[in-house]
Amino acid sequence: MTAIVFVVLASVAAITAQGASASTGSEASAIKTYFAPGVQLTAAAVMLAESGGDRFAVGPNGEKGLFQLMDGTPGCDWTDVWCNTRTAAAMQRAQGWSPWATFTSGRFQSFLGEAATLLNAGAVSAPADPPASRPARHHRHSGGAGRSGCAALAPGRASFGVLTQGSTGGLVRRVQQRVATTVDGVYGTRTVAAVTRRQARSGVVQDGVVGRQTACVLGV
Repeated sequence: MTAIVFVVLASVAAITAQGASASTGSEASAIKTYFAPGVQLTAAAVMLAESGGDRFAVGPNGEKGLFQLMDGTPGCDWTDVWCNTRTAAAMQRAQGWSPWATFTSGRFQSFLGEAATLLNAGAVSAPADPPASRPARHHRHSGGAGRSGCAALAPGRASFGVLTQGSTGGLVRRVQQRVATTVDGVYGTRTVAAVTRRQARSGVVQDGVVGRQTACVLGV
């Protein structure tokens, strides 16, 4: 009886291990499988800009996985590399790149070199340790490459326009979260000051408003 139990437990462990291995997958292989050849480099750069290659990343508004999908991945596990990438590719075919702020702001361009290396090597860019053992990351807002790339953008309106004192709404809340100030959805003097401080650290125009450059820095 003991031997039978041992065999059953060993079989379960083997199946679990196989499932974990399949779930880990390869970002490069998944992107090459699901995205058209002409957009694979962009897809890899967007993925890196969105999550840093962390399949366990959860954004402040519930965005999930490698491609930070707002609605998750219906029918499969959003932490699965292949599932998240497949869903993202379907979205891209249907809607273009508009769902990803890192593309519309131009921030993804700072990751093109890293993306090319990832695709050429076909390697997994992030370790596949469990969610509990590592903090969630989102958009890598303060990365050095992101700063220089954002500063290179021409100042002006972002894809959503410009957020300035007096603006209100959900996007203002998201900005306030990113600059670590009071989150109330109202772009007041505290938000202006916090945005200006972030602009100074990031090397972009310091005007206290969220236009193209600052949207790129904040990933909104």
